[in-house]
This record gives sequence, structure tokens and C-alpha cells, in this order.
Amino acid sequence: EACTLMAGRGIGELEIHHQNVLFEIKKLKLMHQFEEQDNLEEIDRIKREARERLEMLKQFLYQGEVKVAGPDTGEAKSRFTVLNPPPEKEIKGKPPIVIIPGISNDLACVGSIAQELALSGRKVIVIAFPESYMGEISEEFVRKCEQSKGYDAHAKFFEQAIRQILPDGDFELWGYSTGCPISAQMLTNNPGLSKRVTDAVLVAPIGSVEQSREEVLEKGPRGELLNFLSPEVVGA
Repeated sequence: EACTLMAGRGIGELEIHHQNVLFEIKKLKLMHQFEEQDNLEEIDRIKREARERLEMLKQFLYQGEVKVAGPDTGEAKSRFTVLNPPPEKEIKGKPPIVIIPGISNDLACVGSIAQELALSGRKVIVIAFPESYMGEISEEFVRKCEQSKGYDAHAKFFEQAIRQILPDGDFELWGYSTGCPISAQMLTNNPGLSKRVTDAVLVAPIGSVEQSREEVLEKGPRGELLNFLSPEVVGA
């Protein structure tokens, strides 16, 4: 009897253990299914994002040309691009963003910023400099730049370009690098334009001050380098 009881107890424990093993197997299978489902959802998300980014890149590369003319700046033209956000991401009620980029690399210097803004739900317009490698300027434009201490010629060019591309309605004005002081001058000198601007953003603005050659050598890169060197090295 004792042996029978022990055997029965052993079989019972074995059955319980077997059921526990089956439960763990089922649990692992369910976890695996959920993981596969999560993976499929993640793969779908990545594919959607890839398609959106490819479409945005196509929009960025599909560039137009804007041409303006003024009595003291002559005729000038440059490239521009318009990026529309994905319909499901568009933020309703927000005005478009107009970006004036840096003077280098044409539109490409703000390509990433512009595309990310559009992917976040905003309409974006980027206008390049007329003296960029795909633009065109006149002798009058060059003389105006030489005679002006500010950015008069560029401010007038971008003001007219914005009026052509975006004839009415509010917008945000963003400047990047050299585009920052130009944006500031436009807002300061053109009340009609500034009334349309709901927000102004300056990203990595450049600065300029009047300095003599000696001041440039003393306070510029050479001066900064000397600050890091020991007196013995400087004396040598």
C-alpha cells in the first residue's frame, strides 16, 4: 500500500510538472506570437516612414525658379522648393514656414531641417540665394551689395520672392546662418511684411562687427589659439 501510495504520489507530481511544462510552452508560444506581431507592426511603421521620407525628398528635389527685378538691384533669380506635409500629419491652422538658408550649398544646407519640419506636419518653403551656383544676379545687384553695409540687396530680393511664391496670408519666417541677419533686416525695414509674420526663428545666426586688421589678428582665431598656449610657447 505504501508503495502504491508513493507511486500514486509520484505520478501525481509528474502530471503536475507535465502540466506546468505545457503551460510554459503555451506561454512561450503566445509571447512569440506577440513578438512576431510587434515585429510586423514595427516593420510596417518603418516602411511607412521610409515611404514618407522618400516622398519628402522627392518634393525637396522638385525645385522651381523665382525671378525678381528692382530698379537698384537689377534682375536676380534663384531656386526654391515647397514641401507639403503628409496629409495625416498636417497640423491644421498653422501657417507655412518660409526658410532663408545660409549662403553656402544652395538649398541643401537646410535640407534636413526643412524635411523634418514638413514631416512633423508643417508646410515649408525654402528660397535659395540668387548668387548660389544655380542662381543668377546682375551687375546692379553686385554694386548694391558692395555699397551697402547691411543686406539691402538680399532683403529686397527675398521680400519680392516671398510675395511671388506666397502672395497673401501669414507665415513664419526662419533664418539659418546668413539668413538670420537678412530675416532681421526684412522684419525691421518692411512693416508690411512683418505684419504677415506670426513668428520668427533664427537658427545658428552669424554675427559681424567692424574690426581693424590688428583687432582681427588679436581677437580672431590667432588670439583664441594663443589663449590655449603657454607663455613659453608664445615667447618661442
